[in-house]
Amino acid sequence: MDEYINSNSRDFINQGLLNLCFSHNSLSSVQQANKPHVLAVFIANYLHNNLLCYTPICNTSAPIQINTQQAIHYIVNELLENAIKFQEFDTLYPIEITLYHYQDKLIFKVKNMTTADNMEKFHYFMHKVHTSSDLYDLYIESMEYQAHDVAPRYGLGLLSIMCDYAAEIEWVFDSMHPVSSHTLVTTIVSVKI
Repeated sequence: MDEYINSNSRDFINQGLLNLCFSHNSLSSVQQANKPHVLAVFIANYLHNNLLCYTPICNTSAPIQINTQQAIHYIVNELLENAIKFQEFDTLYPIEITLYHYQDKLIFKVKNMTTADNMEKFHYFMHKVHTSSDLYDLYIESMEYQAHDVAPRYGLGLLSIMCDYAAEIEWVFDSMHPVSSHTLVTTIVSVKI
């Protein structure tokens, strides 16, 4: 393992509530575009029916107070869109999402294989997050940047997850060197329920 960012919730249980792996190589571009939404609906409904049953998010520091099913849908959709957008298409490694329930947290863990160019974007985004004195200012700045039809900026969805749902985000980077120049990225989001 090359790098691990923010280790507060690393000790959660190894057995997930739900684990899905999928390869997007066999899908058309239209199916790829719809897949995050379809999977997000499935996962939100699955957890709602099997674990949460209308439990509201109890985190009073989260600006958006909505039911957990809607929060799960939004978070999963954003994480999967990023995983698909930055997945290295030339590898056989699938995109994987696992959900955990640990104490008072719901934890989302998404893995995808990416390139060195995409890693530069990750590191730039993480630097901005870690050096920002106010994440909300960074979030507003990113939304304004996006509103002016400037090229899309990486991280707006992740910033919305952190700011709107008071979620904690951490990353694990596993280099595939010397076998390849790819990096396995694991994005872990935890939100209080």
